Amino acid sequence: MLEASSNIVGSQQSFFATLLSQSGGSGDLDQTRKIHSRIVDSGYSKDKFLLNLIINAYGKCGSVGDARRVFSAIDHPNLFSWNIMIQAYARNGHLDEARNLFDRSHSPDPVAWNEMITAYAHLGEMEEAKLLFDRVPEKSEITWTGMITAYARNGHLNEARTVFDAMPIEKKTIASWTAMLQGYTQNSRIDQALDFFQTFPAHNVVSITAMVSALASHGRGDEAEMLFLSMPARNLLSWTVMIQAYSKQQRIDRVRELFESMPERDLISSTAALQAFSRGGDLDSAKCVFDSMPEHNTMSWGSMVVALAERRRLEEAALLLEAMPGEKSVVGATALFQAYARDGYLDEAEMIFREMGDRDTIAHNAMLQVYAQHGQMGDAIAEFQSMAWRSSSSWNAMLSAYAQHGHVDHAAGFFAAMPIRSSPVAWNAMIAAYRRNGKDERAISSFWAMILEGIPCDASTIASVLGSCSHAGRFAEAWTLFLAMKKDFGVDPSHEHYSCVADVLGRSGLVRDAEELIKTMPFVPDERGCGGLLNACRVHRDLERGAKVAMNEFKSERSEPVSYMLLANLVTAKIPSLASDSK
Repeated sequence: MLEASSNIVGSQQSFFATLLSQSGGSGDLDQTRKIHSRIVDSGYSKDKFLLNLIINAYGKCGSVGDARRVFSAIDHPNLFSWNIMIQAYARNGHLDEARNLFDRSHSPDPVAWNEMITAYAHLGEMEEAKLLFDRVPEKSEITWTGMITAYARNGHLNEARTVFDAMPIEKKTIASWTAMLQGYTQNSRIDQALDFFQTFPAHNVVSITAMVSALASHGRGDEAEMLFLSMPARNLLSWTVMIQAYSKQQRIDRVRELFESMPERDLISSTAALQAFSRGGDLDSAKCVFDSMPEHNTMSWGSMVVALAERRRLEEAALLLEAMPGEKSVVGATALFQAYARDGYLDEAEMIFREMGDRDTIAHNAMLQVYAQHGQMGDAIAEFQSMAWRSSSSWNAMLSAYAQHGHVDHAAGFFAAMPIRSSPVAWNAMIAAYRRNGKDERAISSFWAMILEGIPCDASTIASVLGSCSHAGRFAEAWTLFLAMKKDFGVDPSHEHYSCVADVLGRSGLVRDAEELIKTMPFVPDERGCGGLLNACRVHRDLERGAKVAMNEFKSERSEPVSYMLLANLVTAKIPSLASDSK
């Protein structure tokens, strides 16, 4: 009888443990609270095992308040209780509370030490992480490897390598070697990664796959292929990584060969092949892979809907989305309503959006952009205001909408109210808006404000500012910026930048210098550059130089009617001066 009772209790505990694992894993706070209430009603309010699991579930759902109330109600919390409460605080960004609890625990175990080090590193507080690391009484292989990973993720590769080199040889495992390798690859140090890879005392499928993935993601597909083919053994991830590498190179035939030669496939590898065929324009092969899959998940359904929508097979995409069992793919539905909107079917796009059961921030942002692209600013504003949570992309999308439709003052006010302006996207949109609407001085001043705030600029930023400098007559500033592009901002001058500066020189009367720049730039001169130079010759009445530029333009295959018009204007402008000279 007692044995039977014990079995019932054990099965109930297992049942509740499974439910908590599911609700915590999905982040479903309401469900976790219901399970908690049911556990209490079932007489397990003092069961330390289940209470610890409840704390863990609340932590995964982001509700540290609920987690702390449960923790505080436990009589004599055990080591696991302390660890998961520290973890709940740390992983939800409550670092001060986590540290306070950590310091109160009399003898924290390696799990607590590792959790606190990881939490500090996640927030970029590497000095505090290092102080804790140095205090760890007995560093395990996990502690050493965690510190290597922490430094690498924060871009401190030298420090990561120092920790790796100081790690006792008996504690270095393939996991720690792979962590250091991934540190190099994640920071785009591929040559260093390769050199380090060659020093491995032994390789396994995980380390080789990590190197293959790094080579492939950095455009070195041939080297990735050679390494892949040399692998003594491969797992599903290895095959999938190589399929993605061939996809990036647009080698669709190799994708097909590799996929067909796989000894086994899973959802992930099949979805990767489906996406590769779709990107390569082979929609029939993508559909064949989808139809041959023994089962589907949200990703595979969504990928097929996206593939059909992007190829404008809207009716098929809509039917496939409708046939999807359970919760519809948000990714697929978003791609579908964007495709309908792109083809001018705004009503259908709105209907798909409204029928989406679980609209995420990406879907809201996409709908906002659809409204803006169709000139429906009122709907775009209403969509933005209806969002329960707005990401930086949401703010950037709304700012871009204002800017693109000429509402510069609204855009400026919106930009000033943005809670986070650390992204170049917002600054670029604002500078481009000023530029397009003739507010060149404000575009230039915004650029320098951006630089002072430490926001990195890109090629499009500098192109906008060079154009504004030209129109504002700030020729010296444009030339200085052009010369500083590579050295100070890490941006290689493009065709557009050379044409902008040639226009600047021409407007300032330095027509000879503008011609020299056009001749010596590392690009074939285009209509914009030559047209700007011809116009400068017209303005400054340099008929001889203008005729020479025009003749070169006529001889080229790119000759445009505007060149003839500019030459005609140039001659017309010169005739009155010739007549004046003859008198």
